[in-house]
This record gives sequence, C-alpha cells and structure tokens, in this order.
Amino acid sequence: MGTNSLQYPNITERSKEDFYANFENMSDELNRDILVFLDSFAIKKQLDDYTLFMKLLDPNAPMDNSWFRYHFLIMHRVFDEYRGKILTLKDEEYSYKDFYLLEGYTSFLREMCFDISSFVYEYYILKAKEYAEYVNNKQMKSEENPFVRFNSLPKMSKTHKADCRSLLNTSEGVLHRTFYKDDVHATPIVTFMIRQMIELRMEECLGIQVIYEDKEHTAIKKVVGSAYLDLPFLESVSVFPIPLDMIRRIYSWSSEYVHRGVSDEYWIIYYVRKYLIDFIFGTVYMELDFFNGLGDTIASHFNVSKECIIWRNQPINLCPVSDDELKEICDEIKRKGYSKFRENEWKR
Repeated sequence: MGTNSLQYPNITERSKEDFYANFENMSDELNRDILVFLDSFAIKKQLDDYTLFMKLLDPNAPMDNSWFRYHFLIMHRVFDEYRGKILTLKDEEYSYKDFYLLEGYTSFLREMCFDISSFVYEYYILKAKEYAEYVNNKQMKSEENPFVRFNSLPKMSKTHKADCRSLLNTSEGVLHRTFYKDDVHATPIVTFMIRQMIELRMEECLGIQVIYEDKEHTAIKKVVGSAYLDLPFLESVSVFPIPLDMIRRIYSWSSEYVHRGVSDEYWIIYYVRKYLIDFIFGTVYMELDFFNGLGDTIASHFNVSKECIIWRNQPINLCPVSDDELKEICDEIKRKGYSKFRENEWKR
C-alpha cells in the first residue's frame, strides 16, 4: 500500500470515490481505443461463442490476421464484462466478500492489460513482416512502409508458459488460501479445473462411479476424459446442452496446458468457463436403447468386463428418451439453435 498511483489503481490506498473516478476515466479511454482498433479490422462484433471458440481453440490454427482479429474481439468482450463487474459494485455497501471481489476483478483486469500490450506487439511483428513482403515485391515503396520507423517496440508481459517452479509457487498459494495481488499464476488452477470439470461431468451423466482394472477391484483403471467423449456412437444417440464437438475441443485445449504448460491467451479461460456452465448444469438427452446398453458399450470401449464398472445410483441430469423424442430435440436445435432450445428446456 502506498500513495495513489494511476498505474496500479487496485493496490493503492485511496477512498472509494477516488478509486472509481480514476477507474472510470482510464477504462473509458481504454475502451474507446479498443473499439477503434476493432473497427479497423472490419469484423462483426456479435459473433456467437461457438463460432469464436471454433477459431480460437484450434491448436493448428495459423497465427495470421484472422487469428489475431478473433482474439482482439474476445479481449474486448472480457474487458467489457470485467469493467461492468467492477462498476456494479460502485454503489454497493461493501461487505467483506465484496471487497475481495473488487480486488480480484481489478487484479485480473490489470494483468490482462499487461498481456494485451504483449499481444499487440506480436501483431505488430506480423504486420511488419507482411509489409516487408509488399516492399520486396515492389507493391509499395520502402518510404511508405509504416513499420520501418521503429527498430523495436516496448512491451509488457507476464510469463505465460507454466513450469514446475511456477506451479509449485501456485500450489503454496492454494494451500494457504493466499495470493499476491499481482499473481497471475492463479490461471493454471482454473485451466486444470476446466479439464477436471469435463471429466467429472461425463462420469456423472454416464452414471459411472469408478472403473476397475479387474473383477476383484484391486486397481482403478486410468481413464482420461477424452475416452468418455469418444464413446462409439455417442454423438448420434445423445444431445448435450452444448455441442459435443465443442466439449471435445475445449478438453483438448485444456489438455494442451496440462501437458505442455501452454495457455498464452488466458483471457479465453473466462469465456470457456462461462460457456461450460450449461454443460455442467444442463440435461443430457440420450436414446433409450443406447442408455440401456451403456454397460456393454463402456466395458467394450475400455476393454474391461462389466463387473469392473461401479455405477452411481443414477446418472446426474441425464434423460433417456425414445428415438422419436430425440429426433424432435435435434430438429428443434437445428431450427432454433442451442440457446433457444435451452430457454425452452427450462420452461418444461
């Protein structure tokens, strides 16, 4: 704690009025800059989450202009939502919880501003190479190239790639329930949790308690979430609250972090977590005959006997339906989309 600082508004000692006066001025200015930047891309700002994730969670997607455009779009969405979260607390009488919510929101936003700077720098490098090609191909005169004026650009960034040391530090913060205000290493915890959420939700809806290696139940079989997602015919005989291919894509993306420590564009985490809420709480509809044969299907898929599978008393938020009912649900989703279908589902 110290004197007021415009650079770190969330970790300085100041009155509530001073904080919000500084925050509103700075965030309004930054929001205008981001909107101008987005307008220069000439892309739609109302893309749905599914389309965005299809672009952003593809590990093989090239880092081209399009890739940067979609990242800048979701950056603005996350920035705008967190800015709104902070402003909603302006007129509240702070409780103990509200104070730490505000502290957390502003810390995340501050860290994100560091990394947006780094991300813009990477985009600058891409454009510099692109314009250099124009000059080499005689499509532009060298003096017209706007990227030759600077040999380098300053950039701010946090270290993104995880290593055993950063995770050790993170684990200490989790263990003692303490985080430093500028500790961005909370990010891997959420990524791990996203992966685990998908694995546990798949076990819940399939009704699986545990799978053993043998009939004597002496050793638990090692099963990863992708194995559940790849059950034979699962996509054709069931309807999930969000598209199954997107669940697979999110799981694959989170696994990249778990195994390789790669989660550079961590602002995606906020939207991925939000997108999964319907999957976690929504109902999975499954064709009745497939549901009745789950024991044989799972045993065959994992190469164990049926006696190795311990079942829950009942699956969680799984609704077996007839062929005709499943077809009606699929047709409704095709007509209205997943969002409208879920709205109607809550009314049922």
